[in-house]
Amino acid sequence: MKAKIIAKRDITRREFLRVSGVATAGAVLVACAGGDAAAPAAAPADTAAEESAPAAMESASGFKEAPMLAELVASGDLPPVDERLPINPLVLPVIDGIGKYGGDINTAGTRPPPFNGYNLGNFSGQVLVFYAWGLRGDVGEVVPNIAESFEINEDSSQFKVHLREGLKWSDGEAYDAEDAAFYWNSVLQNEELVAVKPPVYLNSDESLMEFNVIDNFTIEFVADTSKPWFMDRLASYWSGGNFCRHPEHYMKQFHPEFADADEVDGLVSEGGFNSWQELFRHKVGPHNVEGQIEKPYLQGFIPTKVAPETPPWIWERNPYFWAVDEEGQQLPYIDRILHTQVSTEVQELQALTGDLEYVPWLNFKLLPDFLQAEEEGKLRVVKYYFPGDTMLNVTFNLHTEDEAQRAIYQDIRFRKAVSYAINREEINQLNYYGTVSPSQPMPPLGTPTREATEHLATLYAEYDPELANSLLDEIGLDQRNADGWRLRPDGEELFINFVHYGWTDDTELVVDHLQQVGIHATNNFIDSRLFWERMRAIDWDALTIGGTPTHPYILTARRGFVPEKNAATFPLFGLWLETNGEEGLELTGGAALNQERWLALQSETDPEKQIQLVVDIVTTAREELWNIGTTTMSPIIGVVDPTLKNLPDEMFLGWDNTMADVYRPETMFFDR
Repeated sequence: MKAKIIAKRDITRREFLRVSGVATAGAVLVACAGGDAAAPAAAPADTAAEESAPAAMESASGFKEAPMLAELVASGDLPPVDERLPINPLVLPVIDGIGKYGGDINTAGTRPPPFNGYNLGNFSGQVLVFYAWGLRGDVGEVVPNIAESFEINEDSSQFKVHLREGLKWSDGEAYDAEDAAFYWNSVLQNEELVAVKPPVYLNSDESLMEFNVIDNFTIEFVADTSKPWFMDRLASYWSGGNFCRHPEHYMKQFHPEFADADEVDGLVSEGGFNSWQELFRHKVGPHNVEGQIEKPYLQGFIPTKVAPETPPWIWERNPYFWAVDEEGQQLPYIDRILHTQVSTEVQELQALTGDLEYVPWLNFKLLPDFLQAEEEGKLRVVKYYFPGDTMLNVTFNLHTEDEAQRAIYQDIRFRKAVSYAINREEINQLNYYGTVSPSQPMPPLGTPTREATEHLATLYAEYDPELANSLLDEIGLDQRNADGWRLRPDGEELFINFVHYGWTDDTELVVDHLQQVGIHATNNFIDSRLFWERMRAIDWDALTIGGTPTHPYILTARRGFVPEKNAATFPLFGLWLETNGEEGLELTGGAALNQERWLALQSETDPEKQIQLVVDIVTTAREELWNIGTTTMSPIIGVVDPTLKNLPDEMFLGWDNTMADVYRPETMFFDR
């Protein structure tokens, strides 16, 4: 049996008392932060501050809690902290030091309903709403989070998850193996809720893995073959998070398997839903949290007011959160997150003036302005490094219904010409202040697979408009109309409309570069929901889309490398895979070869062979140039209050956090 993967920072009550003793009450101060009532005058010295600030309250076992929770305990409205924490709480490390309780973080987002709840996820790169059994280090192993430990057998076919005994939902109800079993038995296996089962849970014959509840705190998964990436995916927000989003005692009331059918129908009608399934999914969330205040959660902050017409939305400290700091203080430190829905212009202005304590995902072109504001002490600039493949992917519909256009797109000389026509250094200087470099879609920087394929990063990526023109002439696009645009071999103008829902500045430059070699290209910005609808319907000619976060072994996002359903690259190949060959086109050539390699990768346990498979996949994808990249990923910028601590200046960010060295907003505090 492989060595058990255990939490390195867990601490039991007995151990905490042994190593630290019972500290005196009043050792931790409460910070006065944004969003509170007017703060008292600053104390002239630390001693005065200690005398004036309310102290963290300490339990008999030495664990401490926020004063506002201690007041609820004293009034009998909340159990003591010892009863709220699990027997073995997770101990979270800190960057700047042990924090102080108190304060609000004001933040703002710009996404329209129904995605406005999604903005809060971006509060810290999904982490605020991220809760799963495990987390993944930057390039390391899966480490426990909600779960206390994991066990994996020798051939990676049997997995045990050990939950923390005494862990509770935010309403005080126990969280245990029965909640996980509810998701597995009554949600995942319910055809009306989940018609297509996630591949992560499938055996080699596409049947579901064996799922066993060993005891209240132990769950077992058994596969019929090696699944070396199973725990990796179970630690992701999208897969493993499902076991942490379905409180059995709450969700049963919306499920006709458990609740009275007439009562469920009444809830469906009352909520304006079309079916019980729609009601059920709405209550699960996780991003669209309107109307879900009553749902129990596991994360550090829980929604208490989410009506978008009466901002701000409010997320408050979870009194049952299952982690402490190294001095035994229950986290989080911050009292509340206040989130307001604003326009992009208002968000940027409030960020520049320092009126918000945290604003992520800001326009990179404003970086000089933010750096100036940082010098003036108004804010602190933070940078997120997205472990993505490229800043922008330029993709042509290789299966477009337009026969003449399809023939052009499928000619690799055309794709090479487009790549040579893109002036990547101009994109770098105009949009990113020289912080990026030319690159095709690749594995993330700093990973072993990137190192093994680095020589492919700039394949066909040099700026050579003369060569681009020569290749375009060579494939029969040598004739032009009166406006100077190239004509297809059938005499029609070669017109390419790039649809996109973001990355406008980069797309506009790419379009300009193609126009300079005689291709009549335009860009069409559309709503993100319409974009994805059109993409899935294969109703598009060409598109640009920001680079996607990728895994070192190309597992979480294989877009552009390996065919997959609902993806722009090889759309009909993806449809063939999705429908088991009933629709679409059967895979051929390099796409078929990379699909075979990817399938082999799913059960390969030898690390050297894993890397070689990915090297082979990347090599084929780059030589075939199915997607055209622009530059390496630029850092994503955000700004925070200068006094907000335990948040690094630079950090990794992953869309599903399987690549992220996850930092914890529960440890953030104001040092004011």
